[in-house]
Amino acid sequence: KHHSYAVSYSSSRRNNVEKQTPKWANIKLITKIYEECFLMNKNNLDKYEVDHIIPISGKLVCGFHVENNLRIIKAADNRKKSNSFKV
Repeated sequence: KHHSYAVSYSSSRRNNVEKQTPKWANIKLITKIYEECFLMNKNNLDKYEVDHIIPISGKLVCGFHVENNLRIIKAADNRKKSNSFKV
């Protein structure tokens, strides 16, 4: 049961990211941010994730999957934030 939910969530997430990535997005910079996060996780006890500052699937606002909407934060903080956005 858990595996099928994870597969469905992963597929849905990929689809949302793809839909919210404009043609003008700098894929090289986006990739660099994800690579930096990977290295931080490799070299630290704390776990980090790439966060969309303005969520790409928020209730009130939806952001783009672009380099200036991404930041690396602790995984625990990202879980607390979820799909929320504070002005």
